[in-house]
Amino acid sequence: DSVKKARLSPVSKSMQLLTPVLPVKLLVARHFTNHLEKMVGVHIRARTIEKDIASVDPTKEYTSEASKMTNFWRKATSLPVFIEKMSSLTSSPNFFVATDTSEAIMEMEALFPGRIFHIPRRCDDRGATCMYFALSDIICLSKTRYILGSHWSSFTEAAVRLGGHGVLLAGVDFGVPRKKK
Repeated sequence: DSVKKARLSPVSKSMQLLTPVLPVKLLVARHFTNHLEKMVGVHIRARTIEKDIASVDPTKEYTSEASKMTNFWRKATSLPVFIEKMSSLTSSPNFFVATDTSEAIMEMEALFPGRIFHIPRRCDDRGATCMYFALSDIICLSKTRYILGSHWSSFTEAAVRLGGHGVLLAGVDFGVPRKKK
């Protein structure tokens, strides 16, 4: 299957040999006691290009075509799509959530009380501190039972390549966008 192939590729094998720096190890360690291996990982990448990272000018980072494609997939991987899928899981699992908005975390905590685990963020840019949080999220996602991920996201892909045990992609495996007639 494609997940197994991705995890066993030479690139993935090299990624799996990397050792995180101490701040990342400490952020991740807090969640191992919560039994990540029993949780379902959730990666929601829903912000549009225009509302993404404040220090990034989307007109310089993306072509017009790339922006349209990325925004299409981010809309397909919006919070309601994940909430519907999470609500449909009959085993009522706990979730480790990585997302690009604190509002999403708050909404999910209200809908799934006591079942949402995440690494609280103190930044929202591409600086070194934020990279620690991002890598910690990716590592935690990779340790879950399987991932409900965002299609068209290198973040979800990295979690799978790092050791993810399975992935269902929003917009592909659930919450598939309907074609306009």
